[in-house]
Amino acid sequence: MAREIKAAAAEYFDQNAKMYRDDYYLDRNEHPKWMRHKTILNMIAESVKPMDGKILDIGCGPGLLALDLVKAGYAGVGLDVAEQMLALARDKAATSENGDKWQFSTGDAEK
Repeated sequence: MAREIKAAAAEYFDQNAKMYRDDYYLDRNEHPKWMRHKTILNMIAESVKPMDGKILDIGCGPGLLALDLVKAGYAGVGLDVAEQMLALARDKAATSENGDKWQFSTGDAEK
């Protein structure tokens, strides 16, 4: 059952990656995802120094959190099951200053 749910989620996000990024992140600045995004940035800034190692962003989606962390001096890895989400993240990282400090990999956190 869990395997089918994961496969369905990966398929959904592969098929809808651009719409998801545009709808929930880029077009709606007050969407709850942005509140969560800002809370995570603040939590990391309060508890982890940029030079203390790498951050693992599980379920990184289009990589917007990772790229904000890069701006704050952090390096890390974004992990997601949806290759199309990772493609968006990699494209954005390629055109962002210090985007090369973040790597994006396909994977399942449970594995």
